[in-house]
Amino acid sequence: MDHRVILYTHNRALYFQQTLESLLFSLEGCDIPITIVLNAPDEATSFVARKVQDRCDVLLTEENCAFAGQTVGVRWFNSEIITIVQDDHILPPLTKHYYPSWPSLFEKKLLFGNDVVYFGCSLDNVPIPNPFAINRSESEDESFVYFERPGSNPPVFLFEPCTMKTSFWWQCYSSGPKCAVDSVVIAKSRKMARAKHIKTFHVGWNGSMNGYNDRDDWAKAFNLPMTHTRVKNLSTGEVREISLNKD
Repeated sequence: MDHRVILYTHNRALYFQQTLESLLFSLEGCDIPITIVLNAPDEATSFVARKVQDRCDVLLTEENCAFAGQTVGVRWFNSEIITIVQDDHILPPLTKHYYPSWPSLFEKKLLFGNDVVYFGCSLDNVPIPNPFAINRSESEDESFVYFERPGSNPPVFLFEPCTMKTSFWWQCYSSGPKCAVDSVVIAKSRKMARAKHIKTFHVGWNGSMNGYNDRDDWAKAFNLPMTHTRVKNLSTGEVREISLNKD
């Protein structure tokens, strides 16, 4: 199946670099292509991406489309399977030991009725009293735990690095942020699989450096005003007008 990893970012150069380095290290030997979506980045963030153009496709948007950076990557390549990575989830070095070529492994898990396969994240550094209930899985094997009908017994899923069919991603699309959102993914999933031995380190809890720091800007991210954005593929020079809408 056609499969692509999509990592999107805005102005968090430090977080982005740590995430990118950990992602590339975890995928050594994996032949699934990687796309970086730069949402109207500052120069420091752009510099981080340009350093790896020999290993990744880089898409540059004229406007900051926030979480709809996912949608830019999905629209541009139209892959059958996508692995979504946010710019503030660091993968531990042992990832490639426990889950070598993990997007390929996650893709295979989709064949067994899982709508989403993902890494959980560490909740130890949540900057407020932990608001997340940890529900027990209904089954497990040596490497994964499984949640049947997760909408009735929600696991913690915060759009950590995850793999799903693009058709399912579109089912979870929300017109506010113009992308799939975690709460809808949980509600629509019949079954979810979470990696058992690895958790990402979610460094972005403090909300800094993301361009959506205050309440008004955060509201804009979930009610994105634009319907299209102009995008340039820095790897090929091609420019397209990309629709952020579902249809």
